[in-house]
Amino acid sequence: MNSIVSVVVPTLAELAREPSIRRCIASIRRATKHPCQIIVVINGGRFDKTVCDWLRQQNDLLVAQVKEGSLPIALAYGRSLVLSEFFSFLDDDDEYLPDSLDKKINLLTHNPLVDIAVSNGFRRISGQDECFFPGIELIERDPLTSLFLRNWLASCGALFRSSTVGQPFFD
Repeated sequence: MNSIVSVVVPTLAELAREPSIRRCIASIRRATKHPCQIIVVINGGRFDKTVCDWLRQQNDLLVAQVKEGSLPIALAYGRSLVLSEFFSFLDDDDEYLPDSLDKKINLLTHNPLVDIAVSNGFRRISGQDECFFPGIELIERDPLTSLFLRNWLASCGALFRSSTVGQPFFD
């Protein structure tokens, strides 16, 4: 499969996180109509065998493992496996909204000078969904200052152009 987009999912693959891992993977599948390579990087040795077995049984996942339990190492290794035009990261307890990757892919495809597309999202707090960054106009006006208020560059919100956001950014 020639994928236009890859999503790297670092995970400890612990049994307690299995429901969120399944929701995460399902959300990636709903987030794009384009061919997508889902790269799951099992991070360290505390994994649960049944969770790993389920991941390996999914025919649309590339499952890799790093020995050291380190998120930065898992992200860098996952990035090294990306062969697609665009890539993103998604924590194993996060979910994409339907078609959310397609909107960012469309933006990057039609704007070849743009290297990253970032979108807003929701956080579930006490059973209620709230906008992650309600002051989106502040980001447009003053991106750096707005980072001090809340990290609008959260891993789940960005899509990167592979040719310009290379491996050295993650090493």
